[in-house]
Amino acid sequence: MKCVLANSGIHIRPNGDITMCCDQASLGLNTSDVNIQQAFHSNEFESVRLNLSNDKQDSSCNTCWKNENKGLGSSRTRFNQHHTDSEHISHWDIRDDNLCNMSCRICGPYSSSMWNGEALKHKEDSGYYHTPVSDTIVNSNLKSTKINTIEAFKENLPYCKSVYFAGGEPLLNDTHWEILKILHENKMWDVHVRYNTNLMKTKYKGMDALDMWKPFKRLSVSVSVDAVHELAEYARTGTVWKQLEDNIKTLVQYHRVQANITTSLLTIHKLDETIQHLLDIGVQDVYYFNVLRTPVFMNINLLPKSSKQLILDNLNLKQFKNVHGYEHLYNILFEEPNNKLELIGKFKYYNEKLDTVRDTSLQSANPELWELMYETD
Repeated sequence: MKCVLANSGIHIRPNGDITMCCDQASLGLNTSDVNIQQAFHSNEFESVRLNLSNDKQDSSCNTCWKNENKGLGSSRTRFNQHHTDSEHISHWDIRDDNLCNMSCRICGPYSSSMWNGEALKHKEDSGYYHTPVSDTIVNSNLKSTKINTIEAFKENLPYCKSVYFAGGEPLLNDTHWEILKILHENKMWDVHVRYNTNLMKTKYKGMDALDMWKPFKRLSVSVSVDAVHELAEYARTGTVWKQLEDNIKTLVQYHRVQANITTSLLTIHKLDETIQHLLDIGVQDVYYFNVLRTPVFMNINLLPKSSKQLILDNLNLKQFKNVHGYEHLYNILFEEPNNKLELIGKFKYYNEKLDTVRDTSLQSANPELWELMYETD
């Protein structure tokens, strides 16, 4: 049972946790206790590798197994298709702070400093959507984590095959820009540079990502966009749709752009319109297999059972021949959680809280969903 990321991957989280990939559960390793090189050669990492070599599904990798046991693709299988491993740290996934210029409704303070700031203002309100993760923008060992990451990256630079930046928002992350400069200075144009970004801000401290990306032979910019126009601004608070659309149109002129749609209860009704619009403005690769699992009260499986097939028929997703995600969406949509009424109640409660705080309206942004949630038993 091969996993490229288990053999040669490193993932750094905003709280300093070190794992093999973003989907793996914590192994109890943190930059406050060990450096990245030590984690890579640790007993915890070796135990996972040993289980995989013996075709044993290590429990820390349950996110992948859940999909694979249903016959679906996973992060493991997708990454294995496009990358090779080594005995060194070759594949980097860097998310070492939660600095972000947005507060998406499917996210939270852990991954968004903007949301953390909002939560701080409401921390005395026990009913507010989230409690803040701290009284600071990012975790307390942030500086040591960043130093640790840069040192380990330089040490393993000759073996680097891919670097993945996500967030928070990577285009606001000092570590990201430092690593991008290192790659430039060493002319490592063959490294696969990958992003998951909201693409709202491309300039930072005199640097412009749109210029710095041009020399790389393999650049994958996955734009987090779940909807277009008003619904985009509602679901991913902080989005300015016209600005985002203009940035996408600029980037598609010289590089392939991928849209990574996180399909949730908030946006599924407009999924066909979203896909079509992205294709129309030049996005070459559109994926929606990242169907939201958590928060569970925003999962598409909460739609009324009697309406699911009709919604799916109206979307007519099979019209998009080279757009991927139908099997994942279908399987999750037709699940029926045991505590469905409780989860629907949570959705209404927390979404109403956010609408009050952010002066927004679900009824305006997605009238179809509002009608189903509030006028259908």
